Amino acid sequence: MLRFWGAVLTLADVEAHQPEDVVVKLADKPLLLIHGTADRTIPLRETERVKAKAGAAAQVWLVEGADHIEAMAREEYGDRVGAFLRGPAM
Repeated sequence: MLRFWGAVLTLADVEAHQPEDVVVKLADKPLLLIHGTADRTIPLRETERVKAKAGAAAQVWLVEGADHIEAMAREEYGDRVGAFLRGPAM
């Protein structure tokens, strides 16, 4: 059902998109992956697969106890994402 509605809403075949294939092209770019440890929609192994292909510049923030997209509601979300976007201190 998820695959069907994903295709209807996005007009894309979600099975045809493999993030780990795309991140290889970004291996020299900073990447922040955010994953909730209680995510019931996307298994943690998916984030681990992407991280493995992403290169040394990739960071993973595992949000303890967060389900799918619940990290955005966490108090530290803005600080973490803001710090990532600002980049390393000069």
